[in-house]
Amino acid sequence: MLVERMRRVAAPPEMVIAALTNVDNLPRLLQRAERVEVLQRSEGRARIAITVSAGKLGHQRVEGEARLLEDGMRFIAVTPTQMDVRWQVRAAAAGSEVTARVDVDLQRILGPLARLIGDNLIARQVSAELDKSFVALEELVVPPVVEQDGLPLA
Repeated sequence: MLVERMRRVAAPPEMVIAALTNVDNLPRLLQRAERVEVLQRSEGRARIAITVSAGKLGHQRVEGEARLLEDGMRFIAVTPTQMDVRWQVRAAAAGSEVTARVDVDLQRILGPLARLIGDNLIARQVSAELDKSFVALEELVVPPVVEQDGLPLA
């Protein structure tokens, strides 16, 4: 199942990419992430383990590799499921255009439950979580507007 979302962010691409590739930001960017461990790091790559909350099902440890790309980042999870998450950042008017794509093997995660739950329900949930990730990303890279007497201050 593939889910894709796009949003414009009022920050330059370099700043957005820096926020996306900072491992310390992952718990904030990923709503379900509770803990992130860097298992191994090399130039432009890191093997990481993310402990995610699965609601009533408890916690799950997802391991994979994060890769810095020229135009963003990519995380490929290999254990216990196969998931490919790609964040692409392009220059746009007044900032950046950010596209997030999540491709996940639901059958491997949910087994027979995947047929009962259905792709549409899961796609809506993933879309909602991506929207929250975009909000968190914007909070990381766009300074808040401070108002005094109803007028924005620079």
